[in-house]
Amino acid sequence: YRHLWQDEVETAERARSIVETGLPRLVDSSGRVSLNAGGQELDAGTLHRLTPWGQYYAGAAGLAVGKALGASADACARAPFIVSHALTSSVISYGLGAFVGLPIGASVAVATLFSFQTARVLHNRTARYHAFLDLLTALGMIGLGLLARGDKRGRILLAASILLLPQFHPLGGGLMASVLGLAALLFYGEWRAVVVPAALSFAGLLVLTHPWLQETWHKGGEHHLRSLTFFEVSYAFIFYLGACLFFFRRGAKRIAGQLLLLLALAVIFVRLGDLHP
Repeated sequence: YRHLWQDEVETAERARSIVETGLPRLVDSSGRVSLNAGGQELDAGTLHRLTPWGQYYAGAAGLAVGKALGASADACARAPFIVSHALTSSVISYGLGAFVGLPIGASVAVATLFSFQTARVLHNRTARYHAFLDLLTALGMIGLGLLARGDKRGRILLAASILLLPQFHPLGGGLMASVLGLAALLFYGEWRAVVVPAALSFAGLLVLTHPWLQETWHKGGEHHLRSLTFFEVSYAFIFYLGACLFFFRRGAKRIAGQLLLLLALAVIFVRLGDLHP
């Protein structure tokens, strides 16, 4: 792993285990152990359980294809995420043209500039979850656009996005899934495309991370909502709080109440993120 960062090595190790056994295990077929949380993973067996598994199966797909082609394992572990980064630009360009009405040249320009943002170039080339969060959010927005046109495929695309988002990252994915789900509820009334995948993804998150086994879960007073100061959470929190006040003053109390519900869900996700690694 000469070309991978330390956090990418976790993805690569779990991906290799999936290629060998079908599951993200901590011990490979040669008996080598790979840990990322001080050995806590071994408390309940050799199956990885502290983070969702989505990115590991993506990395495994890259390794499997790379092995067949005889390519570098390091490059192949990153390949699915780099491809996702590129696809996000295409999805955004399509959405701007199809649903916003921008000319094709302007759509391509905006989507291309989006892909060259420094933070995305830095993170989306790594074998981690960042590129998939971008792609799934963009696909969810396309699903909303299709629903607005009465296309049933939009319901399927939106449901898949909401279900898969938290499987790559609990906090960021959960927040973005909540935003997409609330938008569907407010504007299109597609509750089945929101409630069912949200319940399934939340249940899957609890099964895969076992927060009740973490010591910090039972120690009250040691943790607080410090994550609300993080960039991705604080901006969403401030924006929706302002939007809630705006709708309330305009007399749209139902929408304001639903926005408050979203904020409550966001705080719950943040709290879960603070309580366990």
